[in-house]
Amino acid sequence: MKACWALLAGSCLVFAGDNPAELIRKDRDRLQGAWKVVDAVSKGERVPREELEDLYLIFKEDLIQVQERDKINDKFHFKLDPAHKPKAIDFTFTDGPKKGRTDKAIYLLDGDDLKFCIQEAKD
Repeated sequence: MKACWALLAGSCLVFAGDNPAELIRKDRDRLQGAWKVVDAVSKGERVPREELEDLYLIFKEDLIQVQERDKINDKFHFKLDPAHKPKAIDFTFTDGPKKGRTDKAIYLLDGDDLKFCIQEAKD
């Protein structure tokens, strides 16, 4: 019976994967909440761990807040394209000097790990 259930569950997942709206909803739901930044590379250089000590990405609905200690540094709206290979995400600044600018990225969401590779837009 377990093997039959696993096959049925696998079939359902494949079917759901064919629906772009369902893929977006699924990944968006998985992203919700606080994510601790544990590693980063900027302009080819590894960011020192002490600079990441209190750095979090807070996902709420379609908004991301970059929080360092008790301060919100940046806010973005995000748009997912999980049907794209690799999965794609756009970040659009909501305020500040970069308001309206959209950076393109790819992402990997694997269990409790989230990885981005971001291409910053030219100002």
